[in-house]
Amino acid sequence: MVKEMNLFAVLVLTGCAPLQPVTTADSVPPPKPEFCAEAEPIIVSPLDRLTTATAKQILEHDERGAKLCGWGKSP
Repeated sequence: MVKEMNLFAVLVLTGCAPLQPVTTADSVPPPKPEFCAEAEPIIVSPLDRLTTATAKQILEHDERGAKLCGWGKSP
């Protein structure tokens, strides 16, 4: 009975082991948020007519992308 309990404990604990090697925060860049996989910068044409509110929303969107995804930075 004791051997069976030990085997059960080993199986349960190994099921909780990480699948990827553990790394330090400095060694791997943080993953980009889902936002970066889905969103793109909004480019406004000179022909577009924007309200002030829409212009602010576009600016916020593009600033968020620059901060989170590196938009506007050279490779």
